[in-house]
Amino acid sequence: MNLYIALDGDNVGTKLAELINEGNDLKVANFASGVANDMQRYASNVESIGARVLLCSGDSVLYTISEHDAKEALNLLDANFCTYTIGVGRTIQEAHLMLNYGKFLGKNCIHTWKDKHPTWFSFKFLGFFLFAGKAIFKYWK
Repeated sequence: MNLYIALDGDNVGTKLAELINEGNDLKVANFASGVANDMQRYASNVESIGARVLLCSGDSVLYTISEHDAKEALNLLDANFCTYTIGVGRTIQEAHLMLNYGKFLGKNCIHTWKDKHPTWFSFKFLGFFLFAGKAIFKYWK
């Protein structure tokens, strides 16, 4: 069975905003390229053990890999510029939901659908994020 794994950098936007407000072009460029290079390197490393990378952009990576190789893939992460929150699921939706769950609970963690699947989870929690997403979208529209 394949699993989907979604990673996203923690507080990267906030850190970039702080560096921009300092007015130091070099610090902004170094941080942004450092995070992106870490993600590119990680994506290449997981591909080398059989993962199929679906997305690698900025501070995020999304890939699918066999359940057998998933632990090895997660151990390949070498975070030099920030911490990461990781979501793991049997489907792309479950991985994304677990990533959001981890961000909601405080970041710098790994959450798997297998470990967090109470019967209410998919309905109440997903409903909360859908509601929050619609409210935010309406505000910015």
